[in-house]
Amino acid sequence: MAAPNIVNVATITGKTATVALTTTSQTTLVSNAASSNAVYKINMIQVANVDGTNACDITIDVHSAASGGGTAYSLIATASVAALHLSQRILLWLF
Repeated sequence: MAAPNIVNVATITGKTATVALTTTSQTTLVSNAASSNAVYKINMIQVANVDGTNACDITIDVHSAASGGGTAYSLIATASVAALHLSQRILLWLF
């Protein structure tokens, strides 16, 4: 891929991607093939565990190839995400 010009852009298109995980398998949130000539700017990655009882572990990787291929570079590895109880969810919204 040629280096795209990120200073003199003709169009900036905002998008939101979300996923509700239902498995412990690797899940791709966004994919950008080298042939797309696009640059993605990820502003935020937010993780919540709504199990209510059990904590879970999360690993977030950036891959060197599209669709989760190539080499994985961890942004965060095996971080525990505490269970969020209904009463805690209500309190978070009130404050």
